[in-house]
Amino acid sequence: MFYLYAITDTTAVPPPMLMGISGLPLAVVASAGLAAVVSQIEATPTPTEELLWQHEHVVEALMDSRTVLPVRFGTLLHDRAAVERTLHEGQARFQADLAKLRGRVELALRVLTTEDRRPETGEPELNTETQRRGDAEGTQHAVRSSSGTAYMLARLEEERRQRAEREAAETLVAALHARLEPLAVEWRHKLLASPQLLLTAAYLVERDKLPAFQAAVAELSQQHPNLKLLCTGPWPGYHFVG
Repeated sequence: MFYLYAITDTTAVPPPMLMGISGLPLAVVASAGLAAVVSQIEATPTPTEELLWQHEHVVEALMDSRTVLPVRFGTLLHDRAAVERTLHEGQARFQADLAKLRGRVELALRVLTTEDRRPETGEPELNTETQRRGDAEGTQHAVRSSSGTAYMLARLEEERRQRAEREAAETLVAALHARLEPLAVEWRHKLLASPQLLLTAAYLVERDKLPAFQAAVAELSQQHPNLKLLCTGPWPGYHFVG
């Protein structure tokens, strides 16, 4: 079987010191003007943390010498003919994705707030002293009515709070993005992944604009001391290919 790491635009063999998962040697299978970087393997690999990082290391190392389309961990093809067939059948899509990524890399951005934005939970406490007064049946009815009203009011207030929080987050993210957008070719955003995680984003950036993008993130960090901006990469363009 052939274990697949990436599809590339060059048939150059990776340097011999670069090893695949479990120390397997790397090879290149070429077809249809494309090349697949592979290792021959006897059995399906177990997705351990160590092997996942070994796979990622190969893909990142290949980026230094060629444009790469990263392939998911554990992708196996039966034999060389199956690899060649895959390249041939996906030729148009692969070449289009390679053209999109050529000279570009992915940068990941996470924006966290340092403020406590966790919503309060639980129903409002009942006044136990009130429960002791008056007729037991009337009191129970009053308690149920009060509890139901308080619960609905609390739900409405929570919905208003969440709506206001999202609007504020959208305004803030728009301001951050306005600074970074001119430095990127494409981007992917996810807003409010958690109360503290305002934004997760991926930006496709020209290699020669990497310093400018990283400087812009540092500048935004200084302008927003209540936020923590974490920019990592460069990575393979996972978010921008099929």
